[in-house]
Amino acid sequence: MRSPLLGLVVIIVALGVSELVDGLFAAGRSPVVSVAEAFVDLTPAWLKDWGIRTFGAADKVVLVVAVVAVVAIVAVCIGVLATRRLGVPALATTLAIGAVGCLAVLSRPGASAASTLPTLAGTVAALAVLRWYWRGPGALRHGAGAAPTRDAPFDRRSFVTGSLTFATMSLAAVGTGRTLARRFGVAGERSELVLPPPDDAAGPLPGSVTEPAAPAPERPPGPLSGRDQSGGNESTSTSGEVRDEPPPDTAPPPETVPDELNVGDSVQVDLPGMSSFVTSNKDFYRIDTAISVPQLRAADWRLRVHGMVDRELTLTFADLLARSQVERYLTLSCVSNEVGGMLAGNALWQGALLGSILAEAGVRAGAEQLVSRSIDGWTCGTPVADVMDGRDAMLAIRMNREALPASHGYPVRMIVPGLYGYVSATKWVVDLEVTTWEAFDAYWVPRGYAQQAPVKTASRIDVPRNGAVVKPGRTAVAGVAWHPHVGISQVQVRIDGGDWVNAQLAAVPSRDTWRQWVYRWDATPGGHIVRVRAIDGSGRVQDYREVGVLPDGATGYHSISVQVTR
Repeated sequence: MRSPLLGLVVIIVALGVSELVDGLFAAGRSPVVSVAEAFVDLTPAWLKDWGIRTFGAADKVVLVVAVVAVVAIVAVCIGVLATRRLGVPALATTLAIGAVGCLAVLSRPGASAASTLPTLAGTVAALAVLRWYWRGPGALRHGAGAAPTRDAPFDRRSFVTGSLTFATMSLAAVGTGRTLARRFGVAGERSELVLPPPDDAAGPLPGSVTEPAAPAPERPPGPLSGRDQSGGNESTSTSGEVRDEPPPDTAPPPETVPDELNVGDSVQVDLPGMSSFVTSNKDFYRIDTAISVPQLRAADWRLRVHGMVDRELTLTFADLLARSQVERYLTLSCVSNEVGGMLAGNALWQGALLGSILAEAGVRAGAEQLVSRSIDGWTCGTPVADVMDGRDAMLAIRMNREALPASHGYPVRMIVPGLYGYVSATKWVVDLEVTTWEAFDAYWVPRGYAQQAPVKTASRIDVPRNGAVVKPGRTAVAGVAWHPHVGISQVQVRIDGGDWVNAQLAAVPSRDTWRQWVYRWDATPGGHIVRVRAIDGSGRVQDYREVGVLPDGATGYHSISVQVTR
């Protein structure tokens, strides 16, 4: 029992000291976070998708816990070596852990030698604990005229007391370090930041829907003042299982659907269990590679626009606020979203149009790709043509009429309607380079994803849930469908092997948002399979082929099983 306890004390002290030093210096970086982020960079696409599918938004927490668990196992080994008087191997293993931590820290974008201070301090603290053990409770005892032996008496009381003291102090150091680190954060700044109202505001949503609160009045001028599936049968995926019954090329004639819910007058289908048309900031999905959310102050934000342009630009946050601001409801979707998944959300975003910024810089002939870079080094490649075609691609500063949350890109993020996030939605964006597809592969391309990835037509059943038990009679089947920038013209439901029938569609403010739908089903006793598919704004039917998320998004029809009993 002594060996694992000693090893755990060694690592607890090391982590506690590193967290304390990390909180003392802005340049410092946590070794645990750095190792986890380095692991993300080395993770193959299939493992990343498995992590998101299995753990959802908790995938980063699970990864950090896994890193700590691995370190704890190594720490136990150190304890075994130390208690068996194998000093050199114990010291070498401890130093090796420290070296791995330093290398991980230095691999992070923007890291410097000063960034390794927390890791170095933690390593020294770990060595100090080993020295304490060898000179204290674990020291070899000398009997009268006897040589020291491995079986010499062990000072158990001193060991337990010292271990508890070290552990308590280390936990206090972690808490202190986290508290000190808050002064480098942006929570306080974000809560006090007043942003200008939009010059081109989104109109009111149809129907009785709770909209985001109106923005606060504009502050007086100051340093931070100034005036967020290509659908159907055109899927680029070529592999996957094909169903026995391919859908028709066009939607069948409309079928009359009871108008009991009057959903056509509202964007919201008012049923328990339905997704909200506007996804709240706290419920909006978060998928990125940042283990620790970057804390970038608005006053420190700079955006460089360069590459194949006539005029290189550098914008400050005040410059961005001084530009004309638009406000739009836009639906975002992650390429990792599986059929029927929840990695999609709709919010009200405000920002400056990205196309106008590129036009000001002057895009040169032959430019194809806009490479955007985050403060944490993540890169994204977006078709220049999509940014410049008039859609509401923007550098967003506000989400649901609040300053962007730190986890969603504060102070500035990029949004391009109609494209999956990995090719359009860079958070904490600080650099835009206009180039070609051949010149650069963005972060996820070498990991198996396509260079270009328009969102594919998708539909989902929200009500009832899979496996639900319902009573016979009129039953509401409802959900959402989306194909941003193309729109949804119809949604159809199929019960078991029956015909596809049209659902009733809710209203939408534009083709850039998802669309809710409802179908009133006369449920009969027994078990049933309910399927859904959507037809996009161009008349193309959602791709029926069952294909996974690699390389450019999943396809297939969402289905649920329902048991109807009296």
